[in-house]
Amino acid sequence: MGFRARIERGAGALRRGLLQATSRFPVTALLVLAFGIVSTLTLHGRFADEMDPVRLLAVLAGAAAVSLAVSLAFEGRLRTRLAPVAMEVLAAAAVGAAIWFGRPFAIHAPALVISALCAVPLAATLGRGSPLRFWSFTLWACVGVALAFLSVLLFVFGLYLLLEMIRYLFRTDLFADADGYILTVGVTLVGPLFALGRLPATGEDAPSFDVDDRLVRTVRPLFDWVLAPLVLATALVLHVYVGRIALTGEVPRGQIGWIVASFSMLVLLLRIAADPFRDGPSSPLRWTFRGWPFLLALPLALLAYALTQRISAEGFTAERYYLALWSLAVFCILLAQLAKRLRGDIRVVAAVPVVLLALSTVGPWGVADTVGRSQSARIETAFGEVLARKPADRVPMAPNAAQVLRSRLVALDEVAELWRVRSLLSAEEASDPLWADRDAGLDEVVALLEIREGPDPNVMTQIFEGWSDDALDTSGFDRAYLSRPVNRSYEPDPRGLSLWFDGARLVIDLHGTRDPLDLGPFVSGLPPVGGERPAAASDFDGVTVGGRTVRVRVERLWKDGRNRLDAGAVTLLLRSAEWPAAATLPR
Repeated sequence: MGFRARIERGAGALRRGLLQATSRFPVTALLVLAFGIVSTLTLHGRFADEMDPVRLLAVLAGAAAVSLAVSLAFEGRLRTRLAPVAMEVLAAAAVGAAIWFGRPFAIHAPALVISALCAVPLAATLGRGSPLRFWSFTLWACVGVALAFLSVLLFVFGLYLLLEMIRYLFRTDLFADADGYILTVGVTLVGPLFALGRLPATGEDAPSFDVDDRLVRTVRPLFDWVLAPLVLATALVLHVYVGRIALTGEVPRGQIGWIVASFSMLVLLLRIAADPFRDGPSSPLRWTFRGWPFLLALPLALLAYALTQRISAEGFTAERYYLALWSLAVFCILLAQLAKRLRGDIRVVAAVPVVLLALSTVGPWGVADTVGRSQSARIETAFGEVLARKPADRVPMAPNAAQVLRSRLVALDEVAELWRVRSLLSAEEASDPLWADRDAGLDEVVALLEIREGPDPNVMTQIFEGWSDDALDTSGFDRAYLSRPVNRSYEPDPRGLSLWFDGARLVIDLHGTRDPLDLGPFVSGLPPVGGERPAAASDFDGVTVGGRTVRVRVERLWKDGRNRLDAGAVTLLLRSAEWPAAATLPR
């Protein structure tokens, strides 16, 4: 066969595939055509600025997927073609509207598009034979789609090389802008249409599997000696970890949710993918098939325990919601195994997560409402009194409290539920024009709330460090205590003198006689810390609350975030006559 014949044969196959796709799935083909046009215009900057191309592409993708699912569900069941086409149009319009108007778009759009795509093989085999037919349709649909896109990519690559060769040999800029257009049209239009033409017919019988078949003998070792042992080893590790928690009462680690979710997904995917190979000689795969519900029970309980702890402490976030949703899906699948009619049906395993994912975008049980109620209730409990005041009357928050508030606002922003904060604010802030836009951004809301942070009470700041070579004048005093460390805790000193800070006061305890000295005026007049040399040591005479005169040389001082003296070092001069317990001590 010559080169020309090969090209004509490939082009003929592509043309037949496109014609089959458009005649078999007309609504889906029109939506794919629109998707390709919008993709091309968007990629090359020729899309209207007032439109949102990403949202429109998501609408077209979701609508195309659901129209394909409806078409396959009714294929060969109705004599007239008009009724299925009308149902396809209605379903596409409903899903497209849900994606376009859904909030938040970044969460709802992927959930609906993925649900619609995963529903295609389920709809094609709905009420049609055994689970093996579902497995067969899914396999050959994936193979057909992969081959279709591979053929298109090879064709596009060959065409690209041809254009590059023409430009190089003839030194011309002919078709200079054609590369991007060809690639975009091939991937977003020709490829999907060709893939539609490669979908197997829903009326085809499921293949029979012979243990001696070459395909079975080639593929089965992958499941027997790679995937199944990996699942069993992971299950062993997780069960040992569960036992450790039960014995020690240890709190599950932070990433345990995604670890268990990934493990359960691997088990369920293996259950679906290896379903035709479940019968055979004893092997790790057969052991996995017999006990897969038991492999998931304890890890699922661990995930539920970890989620309960996190949600009770911090509330729902979008991430925790979908972990909880996946836990519910696995629980429903395990529950279905109790029914003899549903036991072992891989269509149930595939359908439950798809249905729950679609339901997560609507109703009071959806991700937006659930996270919004949870986080707004916690904001009201912890910060309702503060937020109800006018901004000028609000006391600065501690850094950790401000961080908690911001994290809750971020959780609300992820699901476009920041509008719930409005009911907690003062009348002045609640009437701000910002709330006219239900999709107000996080930065705008934070700026409106004027969240101010106070100092961190746990952070110490050095406010003074002195030095001096000058002698300390001791005239009028007969007792000296040199470079004594001071902090906020009272620790009895066997030498007789104990010093500690109480707010801005230095408490002096000499053999049981306790008298505080106010350092507030001294601290307020301190020079700033820094510069080439530290400030000189400050000597001052003060009078205690009990009327005793003391001379203090301050060497170092630190304060905490609440402006309280926290630590330091001082030299102290006293008069023994003013301290009765010290008058009898040797000088």
